Amino acid sequence: MEVYNKLVKLNVPTVTCIGKFDGIHKGHRLLINEAKKFAKAYKTDAGCEAPKVLVFTFRVMESDKKKNIYTEEEKLYLLEELGVDIVISLEFNAELKSIKAEDFVEQILINKLNIKGLFVGEDFRFGFNRNGNIELLQFLSEPNDYYFKAIKKLSENGEIISSTRVREALTENALEEGNAMLGDNFFVMGKVVRGKQLGRTIGFPTANIKVAQEKIMPFYGAYLTEVIVKDRKYYGISNYGMRPTVDGDNPNLETFIDNFDENIYGEKIIVKFLKFLRTEKKFGNVDELRAQLEEDKKSIYNMHKKN
Repeated sequence: MEVYNKLVKLNVPTVTCIGKFDGIHKGHRLLINEAKKFAKAYKTDAGCEAPKVLVFTFRVMESDKKKNIYTEEEKLYLLEELGVDIVISLEFNAELKSIKAEDFVEQILINKLNIKGLFVGEDFRFGFNRNGNIELLQFLSEPNDYYFKAIKKLSENGEIISSTRVREALTENALEEGNAMLGDNFFVMGKVVRGKQLGRTIGFPTANIKVAQEKIMPFYGAYLTEVIVKDRKYYGISNYGMRPTVDGDNPNLETFIDNFDENIYGEKIIVKFLKFLRTEKKFGNVDELRAQLEEDKKSIYNMHKKN
């Protein structure tokens, strides 16, 4: 997958999706899948290259930032997994905000991105004072020879899916609802760092990940997780929180990986949150902690039985 953090002129034709893609939830996935279907069916002249699927997205200014569902690295990982060929990620700055809607179409979409197909959400607005809308994009499609489609918003439990709703679900102990809106399991990607290594002394060695400050995280507690290490999948028990039993002073994500005994310090792993098991609590001693971890581990055996 090609990734650009600036506007570039592309020589290949593209089928382009535009949006924030801040959560890559079901609505974003539908947008990408529609673009992929169009690109696959697109008829090219003999000798012409088939169009590439492009995601054109924006990074918000630092002052406007909310906690992100996924970091930039995680977002790019997901987009590649979804079959995107090219990503252009621009900072949403004053220059972009000031461009007229018609100029945005002509100068950027036509002249730079070489669009043959364009897919956006039904509420998409763009250009100076957000004057551009889906009606303008439809109007300009015929003279500029591109296919245009506005995708309707999806709903989950009777409400429109949005990144805001996903954030609320994750932080309010509604992981299953959040995962349903994402269309996949919420995950954290990061390098394994050294911790206090208490888990190793009680038979539960853990992989600790330093979580990016800008990333939103779920409710404090223990979770059944899927862990991807060197492209191999394992089940695990992850705890996210303050680790009150060992007087932790910062939120921490640590994961016991079942049937795994390798040194992976410095390795990048992915931890997918499957199911909330229990809230975080302070145990009287390490024996009580070990007993609870043995109980938590039963959820892994139950998962193996299902599969």
